[in-house]
Amino acid sequence: MAFLAETNTLSSPLSNPLQASSEPWSTASLTVNRSSRYASLKTSLDPAFHDSDPGVPNDAKPDGVPSHYTWYESATQPGFGNHPPAGWHAITMLGHVYPAQGWKTWQAPNTRIQIKGAETWILSKSTKTWKQVQQTDQVAGASYVADFAGDANQPADIRDESRNGGGISVAVNNGYLFHFWAERATMNPTDIAGVYAKFEARLVKADPKGVDDLDSARYIASAGADYWRNHHVQWAADWSNNGQVAGGRFKWVARHWKVFAMTTMPAEEIKKNPPPLNF
Repeated sequence: MAFLAETNTLSSPLSNPLQASSEPWSTASLTVNRSSRYASLKTSLDPAFHDSDPGVPNDAKPDGVPSHYTWYESATQPGFGNHPPAGWHAITMLGHVYPAQGWKTWQAPNTRIQIKGAETWILSKSTKTWKQVQQTDQVAGASYVADFAGDANQPADIRDESRNGGGISVAVNNGYLFHFWAERATMNPTDIAGVYAKFEARLVKADPKGVDDLDSARYIASAGADYWRNHHVQWAADWSNNGQVAGGRFKWVARHWKVFAMTTMPAEEIKKNPPPLNF
């Protein structure tokens, strides 16, 4: 991951996320306003092109994150954007799941977060066409301390969900986040006009026969992407081997599937030429 820190002092209260959508446009308006190319997909999922707007605040603040971190309040833009360092040739989507600030995970002990549909798309500068470079339901990850101090992490509580809609599910506790990624893909650092990365997430019961406490859960998630020097180097404390493409804002995870996304392109621009998603 490649989060940076800066001073930010805004604040907002914890709200109820699960009874009404916090999205700025409805599915119906998307069908009307987007190009026929996108509308032909006939999906109820919002591709969340607006998630990368730093002017749109997070739905809630991530628990355990210092207020001066850039991503405490909203999306982190820009990182390297469409201009990775010369000689770097790899990219991966990534994601983060946190408890919301002010909420304790013991209040919904039978809730897990299910994740699937990790994808990364690159818009070619030379051909003006999108290429999918990552697509998987099986992401890797770990349980990191909430502020990433010292890159400290431990194995996460991961469960296979291939028989329950796909992907994996995780349990996340206060003081930690689930930070995850897909296997690195190859990219041409001189031929990038745009990047779009996404995953899908929802809340599921830890014990299918147990109490349904999903509506009591307050988890938030965000998507992003990192450039890497190559497919094999490890993370270095001086950030010499990887760096952020960009990061999306944190949104509520609910009992229905939602898309969490990041793009380096303005929302209006990517809506005119969207990647050919197929939910």
